[in-house]
Amino acid sequence: MSKETIEELLGEDIDPKKKKQLVNWLFKHPEHLETYALLKAKKVAKSVETNTIGKKELDEGYNKILRRIRRRAILKRSGIAASIVMLMALSANLYFGNQTFFPKTSDLVQVTTTIGEKKNIILPDGTQVTLNANSQLEYPEAFNDSLREISLNGEAYFKVVRNEHKPLLVNTNSPIKIRVLGTVFNVKSYPEEKHVKTTLVSGKVEVIKQDKSNDAIILTPSQQAVYHKDNRKINIETVKSEDVISWKHDKLIFDETPLSEVILDLERKFEVKFKVDSAELLNYKFTGTFNTIALEDVLRLLSISSPIEYTLLDNTIILTQKRTE
Repeated sequence: MSKETIEELLGEDIDPKKKKQLVNWLFKHPEHLETYALLKAKKVAKSVETNTIGKKELDEGYNKILRRIRRRAILKRSGIAASIVMLMALSANLYFGNQTFFPKTSDLVQVTTTIGEKKNIILPDGTQVTLNANSQLEYPEAFNDSLREISLNGEAYFKVVRNEHKPLLVNTNSPIKIRVLGTVFNVKSYPEEKHVKTTLVSGKVEVIKQDKSNDAIILTPSQQAVYHKDNRKINIETVKSEDVISWKHDKLIFDETPLSEVILDLERKFEVKFKVDSAELLNYKFTGTFNTIALEDVLRLLSISSPIEYTLLDNTIILTQKRTE
């Protein structure tokens, strides 16, 4: 089955039983949903060419649909649900007269933060989100009838309004998706980091790995799912969730955390760059709490509580290992 299958599905005289089989095939092969959407748009446009609608309006509406298809395909290429949203938009009822001819779909809202910045966001359903530094959250102006779907690049804390009939699905910049009905959790998914971490504070979350296995893991409070990008495996760890979300209160709490991860957090908090003089030092496990008020205080504490010395050169902090006597 391929393009011919999709064209058969778009036919007007298709048997209902056959149509059901084709629809099931389509949703089992989401890579064909964009093709379906494009063919559907062309079919709609062709069917009304003899109508009273002007050619300019027709072209503008058709091109608008194509732009939305391509934008969503780029932003959420790995998400089946995103394609379903696109499909629903194209399959909506058409309106004539004084009403809009092409179906209305919610525009996407994009919120970003810079270094050292946090933002509080209220989603259309009332869900509260705190977005950490150097992060991006994308969501529709209005959720559809069956799913609340958003995309995260970076770190965010979620307090989700419960809706058992409409789950919230969080896409990350990795094969990891998080599915919840109503709960409190934290997701850390920066592209420059080696891991994607989902930490449950209260309630229940489902962590889904999108690959051939489609593994799904249910977390309980104070559990953290760590997805390793190098080997594509997920480990479950028990953590202090209040430490994980300490960034919300301008604190950074580390517990046996590799220095490579510590400096990434510090670079996102302060507008500086770190340079480490040895790979061995990058693997050093640091334990400590930073009440991140001033960079100088952080560096002083880092030096006191670890075998690390620092030198500040312009906007770069050079870390070296302390010499032993």
